[in-house]
Amino acid sequence: MLECNQIGDAGVQSLAYALQHNTSVTALDLRNNKIGYIGTQSLGDALQNNTSLITLNLGDNQIGYIGAQSLRDALQHNTTLATLDLWNNEIGDVGAQFMGDTLHHNKSLTTLNLGSNEIQDIGAQSLGDALRHNTTLTTLYLWSNEIGDIGAQFLGDALPHNKSLSTLNLGENQIGDVGADFLANALQHNKSLTTLNLGSNEIEDVGAQSLANALQHNTTLTTLHLKQNKIRDIGAQSLGDALRHNTTLTTLNLWNNNIGNVGAQFLGDALQHNKSLTTLNLGGNQIGDIGAQSFGDALLYNTTLTTLMLWKNLIGDIGAQCLSDALRYNTTLVELGLWIFQQFRKVLYLLFHRLARRRHSFELDRHSYVYVDNGFRRRTIRFRSNKQSITFSESHSNSYTRSVEQHQNNFNNRYQSTSISRIHQEYPSLAITVAGSNEDLFMSSS
Repeated sequence: MLECNQIGDAGVQSLAYALQHNTSVTALDLRNNKIGYIGTQSLGDALQNNTSLITLNLGDNQIGYIGAQSLRDALQHNTTLATLDLWNNEIGDVGAQFMGDTLHHNKSLTTLNLGSNEIQDIGAQSLGDALRHNTTLTTLYLWSNEIGDIGAQFLGDALPHNKSLSTLNLGENQIGDVGADFLANALQHNKSLTTLNLGSNEIEDVGAQSLANALQHNTTLTTLHLKQNKIRDIGAQSLGDALRHNTTLTTLNLWNNNIGNVGAQFLGDALQHNKSLTTLNLGGNQIGDIGAQSFGDALLYNTTLTTLMLWKNLIGDIGAQCLSDALRYNTTLVELGLWIFQQFRKVLYLLFHRLARRRHSFELDRHSYVYVDNGFRRRTIRFRSNKQSITFSESHSNSYTRSVEQHQNNFNNRYQSTSISRIHQEYPSLAITVAGSNEDLFMSSS
């Protein structure tokens, strides 16, 4: 690893000379080394002759579009490089056009990262044209650019023709409802894409409706990220309707949108019918007790969801109680994320006690963790269990081993009844997560 070493162009020229003769190095990480287009030209010359390098990371340098051109020229001859990382290099639209030229001819590249490169719709058009013909690229990262709706259209138009791309990251690209609609149309015809990241864009209910319609027809997408958009209850309703019919999506991320109780009810109702979704993230929305009750009802019937994240919502004592009651019967959920405030001591106790009493002296061949946060300082309490003994440790303190019986007594004394209030006084904001199984519990601050 040579990242963050201020190697510069002069240092890279020496490395490039060595690469022309080396036949054993397969990965080279040159992130954050102040490499410009001159150093990249030297690397490009080396790549034309090198036959062993598989991964090259030039992220966070200053290669610009001239450096991208040098790499384009090299990859017309190189037949071994599979992963090229160029994030944050200011290559712009011209550099993206050079990378598009690369994808037209290169047959070895499978992963290309062009995140944070000031690429706009013209660059997206070049990449879209390349995707129509390329048959080897499986992963394309374009996060944090300026692609917008027009650029999304160019990429969306290309996807029905592409047969190899499985992951497309378009997060932070100013894509709105129009762009989402173009991509949704592509999903109805594309048969290879499994992961689509549209997080941190400007998608509202109309765009969510378009994507939801696509999910009712698409049979390959397994992961959809829509975090930090502007989706409200109507959009959530459409996504809920899609989940009733979709049988392939396993992960849906809706963190930090504007979904309230009504939208949560639609999603909760859908979970009673859906048989494929395993992870649903609804943290950072406006879901209250009524919405939490809908998810509690869903957990009584759903048999596939393993992770439900509800951090930073408006769920109080009643909503958390509904979720707690559902855990009595649900046997598949392994991770539940909540934000519990100081006034909800009763809920903390109920969740803790309900999960803890299922154990038989904590004799499990797995780990459980308890995290508590006091401002900026985190303390960790870990239970490491096996059939003979359990190790109890706290961060920044000595570890020691107790017998199962001693550990059970310690757990009861420390975390149940009146000591719960003491923990809340020390750590007024806690989040509770069920992890590993319904019996394993850890708490962490969000």
